[in-house]
Amino acid sequence: MAEVVPFHVPEVAPVNVPEVAPVHVPEIVREHVPSQGHQESTEKEFQTMLVQVSSWYDKHHVLDKLKVLCKDIITSYSDLQKTESTMKLFNLLKSSGHLTTTNIDVILDMIIVTRTNGVLEANALIKKKYDEVDRPVKSFSPYRQRLIKFGNALSKENITKLGHLNDVSEDNQWILILNLEHMGVLNEHTMQSFIRDLKANGINAAKQLED
Repeated sequence: MAEVVPFHVPEVAPVNVPEVAPVHVPEIVREHVPSQGHQESTEKEFQTMLVQVSSWYDKHHVLDKLKVLCKDIITSYSDLQKTESTMKLFNLLKSSGHLTTTNIDVILDMIIVTRTNGVLEANALIKKKYDEVDRPVKSFSPYRQRLIKFGNALSKENITKLGHLNDVSEDNQWILILNLEHMGVLNEHTMQSFIRDLKANGINAAKQLED
């Protein structure tokens, strides 16, 4: 029997594989796009607030008082006179640039001056914004604010007497005040003589114009 010769497998030298540097993949930065849905929501919240707040004011018959307060910042006095709802008044304030989705200070100041805090329960947005207010009233002049105090202090007897003194037949103190202003009887320049006439005729509400 022939001798079996063992098969010799030559040793294979290890192959040196060069290290591959990691490939840097630049991070993809997503461009920030403002949410259209959020913008629409803000506009919707604003409109809802106007509807609910104006409805509260109409329900509580505050419109004529608001007309007196807003007279200086409404562009057209004729439009102000013809306004029959608080929403229409708000639209006039929007047209004059005093009321926008980003600035509702005029309504916040309106609440402060007229002391109509009950309206805060009508809408969550207006309540939230009102709670953040930490500043003096800036939408209405001191003169306008005094007129509101004056009107609030007028009794029915005072209204009648004031109307007779100026040949005006009106039992609504706010419309009476607007009429007296339109006639030139009541304004910042005639204030002192107007106050003297009030006192001379026993209308004690005159002191509200002196504060």
